[in-house]
Amino acid sequence: SDQFPLACFRSTGLRFPDGVPVGDEEVSIELEGFLELKGVEQPVTLSGAAQLSGRQLIAAASTTVLLSHYGIPQPEAPFIPGVAAGGMVRDAVEVNIFIVAR
Repeated sequence: SDQFPLACFRSTGLRFPDGVPVGDEEVSIELEGFLELKGVEQPVTLSGAAQLSGRQLIAAASTTVLLSHYGIPQPEAPFIPGVAAGGMVRDAVEVNIFIVAR
């Protein structure tokens, strides 16, 4: 909406459960932080993978959140492909984050 045009993620920690990446080895990550949607902030943990590319760490992680936890009602979606007329948009949505750290 015009009042809340952005979703924001604030990281509070990055863990490498399998150890830090070496060379171009891909390792699993857990990215902890807070996701803000529509002015409501909730703690989240995203899971994914990371690897080194030269002097950069490249990572992709995702999690599933419920829109209702952010005070976002499920809108009706009568004209969206794959949603039946008068159907509801799912409460659970996937959030994906891509990171390049130098």
